[in-house]
Amino acid sequence: MKRKKIQLRTRFLLYSLPLVVLQTLGSPSSLTDTARASAVSQRQEQNATLEPLETALYSEARYKCNFLPKKEDITFAPQDTLVGMIQRTLRWERLIDETERRYGLPAGYLAGIVMQESYGEPLQTNSTNDGGIGLAHMQCPTARELGLRTYGDCRGFSDKKHGLQLLELLRKCDYDPACVADGDERADPEKNLDAAARYIMEGKRKHQSWDRAVQYFRGPRFVGTKTGKKYLERVLQYRKAYLREDLREKAREDFESRNSGMVFTDYLLSYASENNFFYSYKKCGGRDFQTN
Repeated sequence: MKRKKIQLRTRFLLYSLPLVVLQTLGSPSSLTDTARASAVSQRQEQNATLEPLETALYSEARYKCNFLPKKEDITFAPQDTLVGMIQRTLRWERLIDETERRYGLPAGYLAGIVMQESYGEPLQTNSTNDGGIGLAHMQCPTARELGLRTYGDCRGFSDKKHGLQLLELLRKCDYDPACVADGDERADPEKNLDAAARYIMEGKRKHQSWDRAVQYFRGPRFVGTKTGKKYLERVLQYRKAYLREDLREKAREDFESRNSGMVFTDYLLSYASENNFFYSYKKCGGRDFQTN
């Protein structure tokens, strides 16, 4: 299969291009009344018997060498468009639902953060290349505090040297998602989303507010600031877009028009099959990485 490298777009495009569309989606205050949010909550209640995280999601028994993360010839809408973000983020819907249920997050919060941070691409680095990567971007110090193994050196929250090391890892792995995730766990969707949820909950405990918890994810120093409030606004708007069935239908129609003979729902089911996420790269003949 042809290997496609992730386009590293600037954060400017993310902030500017979808803005007009997002402003038509309504006030964030109406989000809790979204029909899909209610359906997701019911589904989460039905899955209340999920095992503890260590055995349910991280068990190496679930990693299979013959199930690689998808690197197929699939065409999405541009990643800096709303439809493109929804298409990419829906690949992780099962993980998002499970993680939100596990920690009691409102439905769609993680999806909104993922769309804001990475367009739904687990190998997306941040626009300034100062050390952030993952579905929900994390800087190296934060990731390590949350127990994730990271690649290379880690000397601060804005570390251009570490950003270059991440680009080195991507090139070394030829943009193979499983290889990158084995070198830096922030690129592992399961571990990334779990760490992001724990960080959001830390903010919730400190500030007793979901809105402030989202701002806390942007950075504890931004809680209550103009930057934090703007970040919250964007996340909530993306969350609402992700939960809207009519926009999901647009995402489906666009996907099927770009990929002749493919059904979007079938593709998502295949992508999210139990063993189709990230496998243990070293156990499948992968390489070792030096980490600090």
